Amino acid sequence: MQDTATSLGDHTPKARILVMPASTRSVSLNQALGKLLTNRIRETGDRASLVHLAEYPMPMYDGDVEQRDGVPESAVRLVELVKEAEVLILVSPEYNGSFPALLKNTYDWMSRVDRRCLVGMTVMLASAAPGERGGRRGLDMLRTFMTNVHATVPDLMLAAGSLSLDGEGTIAGYDNNTITEFVDQAVSAARATTKS
Repeated sequence: MQDTATSLGDHTPKARILVMPASTRSVSLNQALGKLLTNRIRETGDRASLVHLAEYPMPMYDGDVEQRDGVPESAVRLVELVKEAEVLILVSPEYNGSFPALLKNTYDWMSRVDRRCLVGMTVMLASAAPGERGGRRGLDMLRTFMTNVHATVPDLMLAAGSLSLDGEGTIAGYDNNTITEFVDQAVSAARATTKS
């Protein structure tokens, strides 16, 4: 997936931030939040890419499938993309008080490519929901999982509640100051780890 952000034409290292919504629905609050975050990061002058997991299809992990067919090429491509980034932002809906099987399965296959693919990486967590809690319970579970795989998870999480989509699929009802704070931390984390 190509990064469509334009270069500012100077020699200052530009951060690479990967935004990955954990939803493949065609109309999704979390897809819309991911798009909003990507655009807001680009407005700061840093590079951001929005990953659509529908473009990286993987079967449910099964050791027999791996032995027969090998690791999906989509998992290899996704690991390569993640390794190019300084910060990964996971935008995850809450399913039954946890995070989606899609996200767990994606990591399961990625770990078969490189079991250390997220070790030490800054992984920021966000969620969008129509309810007031904004998917907070799912983020708490996701934080535990990301910590268990040795990612670096900042304290700040974005649980954006009471949201909706307008007629054009654009997210509405978010608090601008909360979005700005989250984006600023992501950009700062990326700039702190970007190598010249």
